[in-house]
Amino acid sequence: IKCCLQVMRAEAAPNLHLREMNGHLDVEGFPAQLITEGLPCAYDSAYCGVSSFGFGGTNAHSMSYGKNNVTSRGIANRGSGFYRSKLLGKITNAPPADLMMHTDDPEDWETNGMPLAEDTAGKVFQVEVTSGGKAIWREVVYPPPA
Repeated sequence: IKCCLQVMRAEAAPNLHLREMNGHLDVEGFPAQLITEGLPCAYDSAYCGVSSFGFGGTNAHSMSYGKNNVTSRGIANRGSGFYRSKLLGKITNAPPADLMMHTDDPEDWETNGMPLAEDTAGKVFQVEVTSGGKAIWREVVYPPPA
C-alpha cells in the first residue's frame, strides 16, 4: 500500500520511527536514502520497490510505477474542471456552425453544428471537437430499460 501511495503522489514517504541514524551502521555508498520526512520526486512520475523475506525462505519483490495524480504538483493542481474547461475553450473558440438553407423549409436545412431536427429534450449527444475546431455531434442511444 505504501508503494502505491508513494507513486500516486510522486513523493517518497518517510521511514516510520526513524529519528536518528544508528552510528553502528555503515551506509556510506549504500544506494538508498533513509529519510525522516516526505521527499518529493524531481519528476511527475515515480517508481517504488518493496522486498519481503519470509521466515521459511520465501522471498518476494514488487515494483510499482505511476504518475502523480493526487498532489498539487500533479493533475490535482489542474482542478476537477480542467478537462471540461479545455473542451469548453475548444468549443468557444471554434468557428460558428455553418448553416446551409437550400430551401425555405427548415427540415431541409443542413448544418455542421448540432443537428437541427434532433434538438428535442431528453436526447444525449457526444461532441467531438477536432484540432481544427470543428464540432462533430453524435447522438448517444442507450438500450431500452429491461
